[in-house]
Amino acid sequence: MLLVVACAVVGLVSDLDQLRTLALGFDRRLLGPIFLLAPANYLFRFYKWRILLSRAGIDLPARVSLGVFMAGLSMTVTPAKTGELVKAYYLREIAGVPYSAGAAVVVAERILD
Repeated sequence: MLLVVACAVVGLVSDLDQLRTLALGFDRRLLGPIFLLAPANYLFRFYKWRILLSRAGIDLPARVSLGVFMAGLSMTVTPAKTGELVKAYYLREIAGVPYSAGAAVVVAERILD
């Protein structure tokens, strides 16, 4: 729903002819590298997440850590990505990590992005 609203706003405030011209002129050969690099970005971010957890003394199985990390991605649409603090909540609920420790990891992750 948010995406539809965002597209509508862009359509209302943009020069649609110029947008169409730019879209048609896009070099489609770049799509392959783009589709390969986007998942690689998330792999590197997950690796950073694991390092930050480790440095904070939080030891989780990779599968659990991945679940918490992915849950946070759903909250990136919130202002300043503050919704990613849901990761601290899940760390507390799943592994008994104090909320303050989990929140510190999330804030450190945001700073390093």
